[in-house]
Amino acid sequence: MATWRKFITPYDIALGLVILVVGVFSLQAVAAGGAVGAGTLRIEIDGRLEREITFAATDPQRLITVAAPRGEITIELTAGKARVLPLPVTTCPEGICWNAGWTDHPAKPIVCLPNRLVVRLVGADDGIDGITR
Repeated sequence: MATWRKFITPYDIALGLVILVVGVFSLQAVAAGGAVGAGTLRIEIDGRLEREITFAATDPQRLITVAAPRGEITIELTAGKARVLPLPVTTCPEGICWNAGWTDHPAKPIVCLPNRLVVRLVGADDGIDGITR
């Protein structure tokens, strides 16, 4: 009945707990490192830079309106994250861009194909070497 005690010592249990704790803290550090605390919001339409707005995570909520080919688009920027507010069907038929929700990472841009709009957050060091077009 106590045959497992022959193979597992108290040191094995302690080592397992240390590995578990280090793993949990590592995951938290990786998750916290991905969020953008301060940076730049880049809004591009048809490949041209329309607006570039510098922000900090502590800034109050801002609403930015841009003129797109099919109508005006409003972008909300707050607490270091951005989203496209709901649009009428005439401006964006599928609504994929505003259904995408919030973005808070440079690797997750918001794209609206009917308006050729790209909303991207760029941190101080986003870790991207280059972009191919």
